[in-house]
Amino acid sequence: MREGGGLGLLAALAALGTLGSWGCTERVTTAPVVDLVAGFPLARHGVETTHLDFGTPEARSVLVSGWSRNYRGAGQTSTFVANTGRRGEVELEVVEPRDLELTLAGRSLRSGPAPRLSVELNGEPLGEITMNRGGESPYRMAVPAGKLRIGPNRLAIVHPLPEGATNVARVAWYGIKLGEIERRGGPAVVAERNLHVLPAGTSVEYLVDLPGGSFLSVENWQFRGDPPTAVEVMVETDEEGSRTAAVVTTERRDSRIDLGLPGDRVARLRLRTLRLDSASADASVALTGPVVEVTAAAARRSQSERRVAALKPVERRPNVIIYLIDTLRADHLGCYGYPRGTSPNIDRLAERATVYDRAVAQSSWTRASVASVLTGVGPEAHGAVGRRDRLVEDATTLAEVLGRSGYQTAAIVANPNVYRSFGFDQGFDRFVQLMGNFRGSRVVTKGARELIAEFDRDRPFFLYLHTIDPHHPYLPTEELRRKFAPDSDALLERVRKTHRKELWVPEEAPGLSALYDAEIAHNDERFGELIDFLEAEGLFDSTLIVFTSDHGEEFYDHGSWGHGKNLRAANLDVPLIVKFPGQTEARRSDASVQHIDLLPTVLEFAETPVPPHVEGLPLPRREDVGEQRDPLIFSHLRLDGPQSVSLTEGRWKLIQTWASGNLRVRRRQLFDKIADPGESHDLAGERPVLAAYLGSRIDAELLRTSYRLTAVEAEIDEELEKSLKALGYLQ
Repeated sequence: MREGGGLGLLAALAALGTLGSWGCTERVTTAPVVDLVAGFPLARHGVETTHLDFGTPEARSVLVSGWSRNYRGAGQTSTFVANTGRRGEVELEVVEPRDLELTLAGRSLRSGPAPRLSVELNGEPLGEITMNRGGESPYRMAVPAGKLRIGPNRLAIVHPLPEGATNVARVAWYGIKLGEIERRGGPAVVAERNLHVLPAGTSVEYLVDLPGGSFLSVENWQFRGDPPTAVEVMVETDEEGSRTAAVVTTERRDSRIDLGLPGDRVARLRLRTLRLDSASADASVALTGPVVEVTAAAARRSQSERRVAALKPVERRPNVIIYLIDTLRADHLGCYGYPRGTSPNIDRLAERATVYDRAVAQSSWTRASVASVLTGVGPEAHGAVGRRDRLVEDATTLAEVLGRSGYQTAAIVANPNVYRSFGFDQGFDRFVQLMGNFRGSRVVTKGARELIAEFDRDRPFFLYLHTIDPHHPYLPTEELRRKFAPDSDALLERVRKTHRKELWVPEEAPGLSALYDAEIAHNDERFGELIDFLEAEGLFDSTLIVFTSDHGEEFYDHGSWGHGKNLRAANLDVPLIVKFPGQTEARRSDASVQHIDLLPTVLEFAETPVPPHVEGLPLPRREDVGEQRDPLIFSHLRLDGPQSVSLTEGRWKLIQTWASGNLRVRRRQLFDKIADPGESHDLAGERPVLAAYLGSRIDAELLRTSYRLTAVEAEIDEELEKSLKALGYLQ
């Protein structure tokens, strides 16, 4: 049984099943929440490990760490793996803890003293073995039931270093047997049509978000075998722990099993067969029509909907300006509580606009993030996720949609990651790219005024402006450096000499952050000039103005510098300030919003249909629009290291990172965004069910294939390559 790697759990099949619809009559007493058969392809299911052949492709998925590639000895037919260090770990599946016997098959690959190894199970010592000299030998040890747990168990073979030795002994491992059953593998769990079949020795597990009062409903239980097996229905929550809801036997075939949830809970629902030793080899249990249901009254209490305030009528479709400052953290602006006075002009806009306090970027680096802003889909859908990836022509951009509906479209961009070489000019009548200008906001503002003056005033326009001032290298004007970073002479010289952030030290973080603030202040001055121009031209009131950033910047907040290295708050929490047409008063919203919401918001005001593949939702306009359910927010990073995906749902955020090769989940981190906005306290160990549940929703999102584009490699000329290297995007 594995977590991650695409074999997720039930949870994100259409938001974990569908709540039924209810009419005005109380005759409807129950409603389906989860259909187990329909959700089975994404469920977590497994067969107890009885025999595992190392050195085979089938075993690779459970060889967790510390193992070599597959080998075959000279003149041998059997395959093996060798240890690559002191510790090798393998995952074993157990359906029912009981006294078993473990058999390890291996041989030493080196001459000399026989290696003495220790074996651990779930982090506790199990025993020791001394390798025989010569050929392959079996090594047996007892496994008490108390050391086993239901589901995955982690077995570790540890190679201690003998006194005076510098290298661990190399050992070839051929396989493992657990228990007395000689057959390889075992029967598989099946779910098709309206039937769920669990053979003896199997289990199936669903992670579900359920209302209080939920129960498991089964139309019929069918038992096969002599003697037959039985099924234990277990429920585990972070709040109440694990417990048995029912044991179903031939004598007790409950059609309705209360899951005992005192309120809305994320729960682990597990069905497993029992009495493996006495059940016949062909024993199984079939469930007809298994679903989790809830009383209609409880479902109505749990259901919520998103309501959007009515739009103020406008005489014509508004002009649209998206102003994006590259690498700008939300928490370095005055309107988000920053005390250093970096953003008086941005704050001035916030006083007449809607400030979104919980805005999240779709990625932590520019190209993947901006592609989501302009397409309304996440990085896994638009495909532009790598350093040399180009947004393909099949992508539908906001500029293309608006252009087809009669808008004039233009863009001025200062970051080479969104130049036309990478496909970002799609749909723009005018596309201006500023090469090598690290304080481009002055040029962007000047160019914006000129473009607006040239636009036909009888037609609405869309203008995308992308500045880069706060981006590394932090080289502010002398005046602003003296104001925000007066003691930075030596540090500034060091920044000028090297772009290698890995050479920076933690003690330099405050000084670097101060230089960054000075750059923000410079961009803020230029932004203020643009706002003044719009007001002077009589365009401010009727224009939809979106102010945001592509991602943030990390100053050793969690042990790293810059961006594009992780999906933590310093990189993903971005400012979002929207001045809607006709808006004159300040508003704040604590709704969870994201970059992909910008495209449908703009198109709603432009009275233009939203393409069907767009994943975002129009932004809520007010904070008092009634109860609303926070959407799922997925962010992706697949740049240099292993793939990472984060999911933000309400107050909870999970970051899931895969090991190299994406075979299995390497790490999960869970954060409470309300209590811990800086994401400094990982709760994954304290809330394992919730972490696994959110991880299952990430798995399901990655398996979704309804809209997926594949990026192509961009052609990068010498000048563009030089600009990308100056910003640290290419080596």
